[in-house]
Amino acid sequence: MKTDHLSETEIQQYIFDKTNCNNRIAEHIGVCDNCKAAVTTYQLLFSEIKQLPNPIFKFNLSALVLAQVPQKKPIFSWSDLFSYFMALILILAIVISGYLFRGYLTAILPPVFSSLLYQMATTAITITSFQILGIYKEYQRQTEILNIY
Repeated sequence: MKTDHLSETEIQQYIFDKTNCNNRIAEHIGVCDNCKAAVTTYQLLFSEIKQLPNPIFKFNLSALVLAQVPQKKPIFSWSDLFSYFMALILILAIVISGYLFRGYLTAILPPVFSSLLYQMATTAITITSFQILGIYKEYQRQTEILNIY
């Protein structure tokens, strides 16, 4: 007669939860001396592990963990000031060049369209400047994430 022995998982399941264990497992342990010995060994092992004292570290674990936590960035940042300054320079450059070349634009377009053109250009410049500023801020955030350690 060939008897297949229980797996380690089945034996541990029997030890931890005998009431919800499969009947086949309980019957096999009742018949098989090898599996009974494995159950006894596991029970002894688990009871000894429960009796072990909790480990005590010889170093300050919280100090080691806190040393690796990144410090909070100060609220004022020169890089923020620089990015706003660059956006302002970009807006001023576009507005000044539009003002300087307004004679050419008004000669090409009728007067009604020139005021509309100025409004559209101002809107487009403002939106583009904020988009460029947003892209630059996202770039800065990603580089800060990479340089966290």
